[in-house]
Amino acid sequence: MSRSVLRKAEGLSQAVYLSRDRMRLEDIDDLVTASALRNARHGITGALLFGGGHFLQVLEGSFEAAEALLGRIALAPSHTAFE
Repeated sequence: MSRSVLRKAEGLSQAVYLSRDRMRLEDIDDLVTASALRNARHGITGALLFGGGHFLQVLEGSFEAAEALLGRIALAPSHTAFE
């Protein structure tokens, strides 16, 4: 994860990443819906921006949950050029 950022603060961690998407536009809604449900179960909140073929996401939650989610995102076939 060359330029992704994971900052740890007292009780809350924040992660920011940029990636190039490999998804069809019509699949983005399904990704957002599934991710929101999964993230809620793990106490993750944040914001996702999509445009110009890129994702920019800010995630917040426990350090362990944010670190695990970043690892899954980095390996997901829907992302390339994960930074």
